[in-house]
Amino acid sequence: MPKTLRWATVCLSVVAVACIVVVVLGVFAGPADPTEIERSESGGSGTAVIAGLITAIVQLVLCTFVRAGRGSARVLLTLTAACIGVMLLLAGVSALVEYADQSDWAARVGGVVEWTGAGIASLVLSGLAAIFTVVGIVLLYLPSTNAYFAEVRRLRLGPLPGELEA
Repeated sequence: MPKTLRWATVCLSVVAVACIVVVVLGVFAGPADPTEIERSESGGSGTAVIAGLITAIVQLVLCTFVRAGRGSARVLLTLTAACIGVMLLLAGVSALVEYADQSDWAARVGGVVEWTGAGIASLVLSGLAAIFTVVGIVLLYLPSTNAYFAEVRRLRLGPLPGELEA
C-alpha cells in the first residue's frame, strides 16, 4: 500500500472522528437556557445528529475497505468525505454567523457574548476537518494511489480486455 493511500485514509478517518466530536459537542454543550432548548428541539435536529453519526461511522468503515484496494469503496469514501467536509464547513460558518448575530444583539443592549470552550473547539475542529477532507480526497487520486488500485484490481480480476499478459 502506498504512503499516499495510508495518509489519505488517516486524514479521512480523522475527519470522521472530528465529525463525531462536533456532533457530540453540539448535543451536550448546547444552550443552557430552557427557551433555547425548546426552540432548537422543534427544528428536528435529532435527525441531523443521527445522520451525521451514521455518515461518520460509514466513512470509518470505508477507510478500511479502501486500504484493502476496493475501488468502489474509494468512490463511496470520496462522496461521504465530501458530504462530511461540507457539513462541517457549514457548521463552522453557521457558528460564526450565530456568534456575530448574538454579538450584534448584545452590543445593542449593552452586553457581551463570550465564546464557550465547546464553541471554540467545535469551530477549530470544523475548520481543520475541512482542510483534512481536501487533503484526503486529493491523496486518494494521486498517480501512486491509482496504480495501487489498478494492481489490486488486476490481481483480483485478471488483466483488462486489451491488455497484454506478461
